[in-house]
Amino acid sequence: MSKTIEVPVTLIKKLSKATRAFQELEDELEDFLLFSDPEFLAKMRRSRANHLAGKTRPVDDLKKELMYRIETTPDFDKDFKSLDREVALRILKKLDWLSQQKFLDSL
Repeated sequence: MSKTIEVPVTLIKKLSKATRAFQELEDELEDFLLFSDPEFLAKMRRSRANHLAGKTRPVDDLKKELMYRIETTPDFDKDFKSLDREVALRILKKLDWLSQQKFLDSL
């Protein structure tokens, strides 16, 4: 049997305020740790110097480098065409997501 419990608005507001405070603390701690790391600072300085020197490239080039290219076989194409439209769209969405996941290189 399910029960309904009413939580006072004041309690929700306090919880929300505490959550925001914790997130801010977490962000500040992350900033502190990053800016205490000499290797990170050196990378940031090099990146800034390269940017100021005009050593940049189009973001589309970077995207191409970081994305996978998915190729299908004739059998896949044939089977895919026979799928329900809704199912096919879900598969296409997943394949698009998969093509953008560079983390797979570490598997």
